Amino acid sequence: MKRRDLIAGLLPVAVAPLAGAQQSGMIYRIAAVHSTHPPSLMSEHGGLSYWQALFQELRRLGYEEGRNLKIERYSERGQEEISPALAKQIVASQPDLIFSLVGKVQFYAEAAAGRVPMVAMVDDPVAMGVSTSLSRPSANVTGIIGDLRVVAAKRLEMLREVRPGANHVAALTPHSEWELSGWTRRMYQEHGMRLTCLCVANPMQESAYRQVFANLDHDRPDFINVFGGGANFTYRELVVGVVNEMRIPAIYPIRQFVELGGLMSYAMDLDELYRHAARQMDAILRGQPVSEVPFYFPTKWELAINLRTAKRIGLEMPLSILTRADLVID
Repeated sequence: MKRRDLIAGLLPVAVAPLAGAQQSGMIYRIAAVHSTHPPSLMSEHGGLSYWQALFQELRRLGYEEGRNLKIERYSERGQEEISPALAKQIVASQPDLIFSLVGKVQFYAEAAAGRVPMVAMVDDPVAMGVSTSLSRPSANVTGIIGDLRVVAAKRLEMLREVRPGANHVAALTPHSEWELSGWTRRMYQEHGMRLTCLCVANPMQESAYRQVFANLDHDRPDFINVFGGGANFTYRELVVGVVNEMRIPAIYPIRQFVELGGLMSYAMDLDELYRHAARQMDAILRGQPVSEVPFYFPTKWELAINLRTAKRIGLEMPLSILTRADLVID
């Protein structure tokens, strides 16, 4: 597919004409962006609880899609190379605010140049050059800190507790993510473990995933760590199905994988994060400067366990894990 054709396919999905507005007569335009979710999932009724939480909180704060709120939805569909061009397209449309979970330096750089206020999830705003401060954002971007180092450390702790004797863990991730994860490999080495890559090649399609799993026969890991980036969410049913067929324990990035049959997930509570993002968006839309809306570091984590899958692959889950789980599927 030609690059210009791909970008053309990312035009926003318009909502129905607005029937009314606030007493002020203001209609707010928000550009919602995701790296992998198609626009059909980015709504209150798309089937994902965290998007539902976002729109419910916005409604509680006085914003209702179809009345005083217009959402323009964009998706990279896992095609990372179009990130800068997509940012330019969104900024050129001049929305009142951008809500982005893309998380790439190129996107933030292009969007920041357009000076449109943005609420985003950023791994490390200062290290990425997005802001010089967490408490007082220095540019036009604020939002949620999704620190990958904290996430990786917590998941490592979980998998070591579930399988104490594991010494070889394989990371399911796109090549681009693996190339930036040297610190992750060092962290595993410090715990006497080897981290290898189930690197999914571009284009990240079903055939690429199946090829990666076929290669496991040559170097079977004790555990699989499914990273949150790339197209892993898009192909979540395939990933969970193949991993379970191979009877390899795996830890996933969010509980939606566990609801599909994945063994376990340990992640930030996305429902809570999306609700907080809605409150940040409200503050900005009401006129508060971005510099007065600090970045938020998540404090609530969610552990999900699928006992049916544990029994299927012959793994006994420790009681210490089960008693701490927020969700147990049995």
